[in-house]
Amino acid sequence: LLCTHGKTTYLDVEVGPPLGMESVVRMRPGWIRTGGWPQTHALLEPESSLIVYTDGLLDAFANTADGGSLGIEEFVAAVDGCASGEGTVASWIPALLNGAPNQSVVDDTAVVVITTGPSSTR
Repeated sequence: LLCTHGKTTYLDVEVGPPLGMESVVRMRPGWIRTGGWPQTHALLEPESSLIVYTDGLLDAFANTADGGSLGIEEFVAAVDGCASGEGTVASWIPALLNGAPNQSVVDDTAVVVITTGPSSTR
C-alpha cells in the first residue's frame, strides 16, 4: 500500500511465490535477471509511507460474512483512517491489528511501514 498526502492506494504489484518455492521461480524466466523474484518500482514522495505485509494481515480483514474475501478494500480504508488521523505512523500497526474485524486469525502476521522524511530545502 502507498500512503501519500493522507490517501492510501493499493499498488499493482506482481506477487512472487512463497519463500522456499524455487521450482516456481524457475518456471518464470523473466525473474532470473532479478535474482529469482519479481520487482516493483514505486516513487515515494516526501512524507509518504509504503506498507508491506503478509497475507496474515489480510486474513484479519477478511469478510467472513461473504465467505472470506481478502478484504483489500476494508484494509485500504483502515489504513486511510490511520493516515488521516492524529496518530503517528508508529501507531498504525497496533491500530490496524486492534481494529481488524477478525481477531481470531491463526496465520502469521507481519507488517513493515517505510516512511520518507520531508523534502530537503537546498
